[in-house]
Amino acid sequence: MKTDSKKIVVAGGGLVGCLIALRLLQRGFDVSVFEQREDMRQTPMRAGRSINLALSPRGIRALALCGLDEKLLSQAIAMKGRLVHSVEGSVQFQAYSVRPGDCIHSISRGTLNCSLLDAIDALKPGALHFNQRLTRIEEEGARVIFENAQGQPTELCDSILIASDGAGSAARKWML
Repeated sequence: MKTDSKKIVVAGGGLVGCLIALRLLQRGFDVSVFEQREDMRQTPMRAGRSINLALSPRGIRALALCGLDEKLLSQAIAMKGRLVHSVEGSVQFQAYSVRPGDCIHSISRGTLNCSLLDAIDALKPGALHFNQRLTRIEEEGARVIFENAQGQPTELCDSILIASDGAGSAARKWML
């Protein structure tokens, strides 16, 4: 289903940017993702990005909309609660949910992000652009400029920009 002829540009290829890009591609939009880092599927994950994530039922529903829930849950570890150890030595179990059987699932951030990148590639080869940092937004948002590691610009005009590239984003500065 083709819903709009206007191109959508997602700045940021992390979990949020990839999830929104994938869902929009599945709905028929023309989407491209620009990520300032290199392709994490081809390079070792940097320190600080290896922490597992806890997927709640809401996150699992988002993955289900994209058709990735079964694949990713097969690689996750169910966590029903935590054990709290008192100073006196007693141990108390605290469930993560009041509903029996509900739990959160621990999954590797890298596995999750790489699966989203793979799904985007499968739907639209060439949609992912790495080593491209959003540097400027001009003309009341009508023009966005990305730069590669060598400072060479890529200008995009008349696109819808979804900025999911973090707190230090040029889009955030532009909005403020």
